[in-house]
Amino acid sequence: MSESLFAAAGSTSNYVTTDTNVTGQMTPVLEIQPDDGVGLVIHNAVDVGQKRQGFPIYADLRDSNDNPLPLDTVVAIGYESPTHDNIQVVSTPLSNISSYIKKSIKEQQNRENVDSVKHELKNKRLEVRDIDAAYVMLNSSTQIDHANSEIYVDNDAVDEVDIE
Repeated sequence: MSESLFAAAGSTSNYVTTDTNVTGQMTPVLEIQPDDGVGLVIHNAVDVGQKRQGFPIYADLRDSNDNPLPLDTVVAIGYESPTHDNIQVVSTPLSNISSYIKKSIKEQQNRENVDSVKHELKNKRLEVRDIDAAYVMLNSSTQIDHANSEIYVDNDAVDEVDIE
């Protein structure tokens, strides 16, 4: 069963919480942590667009003045489990956010544009158990303001699974 994961205009979906990034460091802005007995599988091959690998994250990333975050903002996917001391980066970092700045979320979802917002995991999928957490992380010179921002993980990328 696919699961909707998002943070938009101060609201969040199930399993999602938001945080403000620390400027100049790769830090989480969106935490994905399933409830007890639930796991999430994030797939690295969503069949949309031309690129076979990756899953789309649609976003409008803004600061407290409602300005887009800087072009050189880096976006990556992180993962943390009880056996790790630190959050591990598990995707190829997206080195600039030009597609997020230039295109609306609706335009990002268009088949011709979706490849520019796909994030490639280092493995075929990311399994997030109820004791783990996955993150959307940013390295930016400006802090995100979640009241002005929107982040959506493509529904086809995420499956909810029972782990009990």
